[in-house]
Amino acid sequence: DRIDPFNYLESISSPVQLHHGTSDDSVPTELSASLRDALREGGKEAELFLYEGAGHNLYGDAFSLAMSRTVEFFNNHLD
Repeated sequence: DRIDPFNYLESISSPVQLHHGTSDDSVPTELSASLRDALREGGKEAELFLYEGAGHNLYGDAFSLAMSRTVEFFNNHLD
């Protein structure tokens, strides 16, 4: 329970960006979609990017795209 993000939704005060490979065999993509939805339902800003065919550890083109999106996210949300 201590690592379950759903237990801490009330504590989140900043926007959240999630990245998930569709071939992740450790964590189902539905978990990330549920987390995004729960955050939004709680009035939080959240977005989810799915990477077709990528596994749990993004690499190659998926990693490059995720990092590009992450840099853009931080540029937009950090003062």
